[in-house]
Amino acid sequence: MCRAGAPNLCSHLVPVGVTIDGAFAERVAVPEKIVHRLPAHLDMASGALIEPLACVVHALEREPDLRGGSVLIYGAGSIGLMAIALARHHGAARVEVVEPSATRRDAALDLGADGVFAPGARRIARDIGFVIEASGHPLAVADALEQLAPRGVLIQMGVCSPEATIAFHPFDLFDRELTIIGSQSLSGAYERAIGITAALPDLAKKIVSHVYDLEEAPEAFAMARSETARKVQIRCDAAGI
Repeated sequence: MCRAGAPNLCSHLVPVGVTIDGAFAERVAVPEKIVHRLPAHLDMASGALIEPLACVVHALEREPDLRGGSVLIYGAGSIGLMAIALARHHGAARVEVVEPSATRRDAALDLGADGVFAPGARRIARDIGFVIEASGHPLAVADALEQLAPRGVLIQMGVCSPEATIAFHPFDLFDRELTIIGSQSLSGAYERAIGITAALPDLAKKIVSHVYDLEEAPEAFAMARSETARKVQIRCDAAGI
């Protein structure tokens, strides 16, 4: 898969900060090939969003033409919020969001969503051309398939439990000619995500809700687990982010 241009699907992948220690250290050594130079104008708050943004960039490249389409996004965590901004950037005509948290539904509106719904509140209309599933909840995946219009596309980037299953009628796949696309991690989208940040200059201001100093890391992790947080960042140097 590495030679085929899909390094994210490498069977021997060793991601820094996942399978080996990451950057919560005074110094960290990483392979040169994964280091990218940030533009001089880019602040560190925006720079710290590039990795998750690259995951969304990769997901939307799996279905590269959203222009004029209707998009429904499940989940308004930081990934879902970035998906709203990028769907707009890619020319989507309408963007709606399904999210259980009222705080995050408000955040979705701030990022440009046309409509927000609590789970179960949006009627099953089968009128959506594209669904981006960013919650990782099996019930959301099942509901997403129901919302798709004929020839609709589901982009599954939420991380479900490996043991999770959903009820699905294969006849629907045939009858409505649905397309289901998986999107795992970011593949080679990092450089493109850096470039896109210039087109989304207010992204960090709208998404980053809390910033903590390094010695406040325990409080930062607690806040990241709360429903009131959008994106939490930890300030790692004296100059700040």
